[in-house]
Amino acid sequence: MISRNRIWTRLALTASLAALLLVPFCAPRLQAQVVSSFLRITNIDVSAFPNVTVSVFGEGLETDLADVKLTLEEDGEPQEIITDETREIGVQVSLVIDASANIANPGATGKSRLEEVADAVTDLTKSARLLDGKDYLNAIAFGREGDEPVPQVLAPWSLDHQGVINQILALQPDPANVRTPLIQQIFFALDQFEDANVPGNLQRHIVVFSDGVDLLSGTQPEDLPRRARELNVRVHTVWFRNNGPGAAANIRRIALLTGGESFTITPEEPIPTPIWELIQASQRQRVLTYRTQNPNPEQVTVSATSAAGARLVAERTFPALRVLPAAVQVLEPGPEVIIRSGPTWDTPVEELTPATLPGQIEITWPDGRSRAISSIEYLLDGRTLEGVQVTPQENRLNLVLPIESLDEGSHTFRVRVTDELGLVGESAPVNIQVAV
Repeated sequence: MISRNRIWTRLALTASLAALLLVPFCAPRLQAQVVSSFLRITNIDVSAFPNVTVSVFGEGLETDLADVKLTLEEDGEPQEIITDETREIGVQVSLVIDASANIANPGATGKSRLEEVADAVTDLTKSARLLDGKDYLNAIAFGREGDEPVPQVLAPWSLDHQGVINQILALQPDPANVRTPLIQQIFFALDQFEDANVPGNLQRHIVVFSDGVDLLSGTQPEDLPRRARELNVRVHTVWFRNNGPGAAANIRRIALLTGGESFTITPEEPIPTPIWELIQASQRQRVLTYRTQNPNPEQVTVSATSAAGARLVAERTFPALRVLPAAVQVLEPGPEVIIRSGPTWDTPVEELTPATLPGQIEITWPDGRSRAISSIEYLLDGRTLEGVQVTPQENRLNLVLPIESLDEGSHTFRVRVTDELGLVGESAPVNIQVAV
């Protein structure tokens, strides 16, 4: 006999799940969800350090992303933006086909649901919305392991858009997959975004084609926002309209929870154009460049104003860097004896000849990040040598060193270079012997 407490517990769980999924469904085609204003730093490029390039994406701003005023800070200090442009960076889109056996059934257009999918994804390429060489596609469907339907990669991430679409067009659903775990399939698609071979600064989307029925997944839709947010993925849903209980609410809620858009295929509108347009719009990002004066930055912050007048702030940790001081080598003079002489034995040291000494130094950057030089000090016996004549020659400097004050004995010459970041590199000392 089942206890009264267990009965009440089951009733409470059933009511909670029903309340979660039964979101009002008002129209065959669900309009785009209202996406809250946001700003995101998608990438910090330090390949030309100390020039730093910051890619930014945002929605719900006071004006178009290309025109909104952005401010940039590094470790809390305002930075001068030296270049600012809008570029087509690209997107990463996973096409997820909830291919249970009933996908072969007629859909709203009279064609099979699988044909409706084929028409929709074919339009994505034929409408020239995708960027060649920049946008990545993959496709996820169902296979079987033993007696269970399991999500599988139908086509891996690729810049060959038509190649991915062709895999969808050739899809033959397994008739044994009568019921399929939709939520599990979406989580599987989310996992594919961790592929390190795809650039990390692309805007990410999942487009799910489904009837909205999921009777097998152990994971509930409310777990999706956390995972999608971790990976910066928006999930859009395309619904094959049916009479399944709660299916419309289920498919709509999946999109709502992740900031995506939901669309229903109808005879009048068989193509999810609003979703394709949203994806296309997210290809563009603002790209800002500034020149840092800090050898070890920790954080970059970009801010803007939302359409509602609120301040939006995006932060990102600076990539790890190993910045080294300049390497300085004295090529001339080498360790040698310099004979200084005069017309008489009592000629003052300042009048002995030679009064100058040719020299040459080479400055290189062991970290491969060339920078401006703020200052060069020429040190003779630990004191700054004034009046050095310098002629640049690529990464070398030809010098004329004044040595009027050098008397007989051993002297030490070295060069100290300070770069624009304040890092100091110093040459090894060179010993100069003077005989009078």
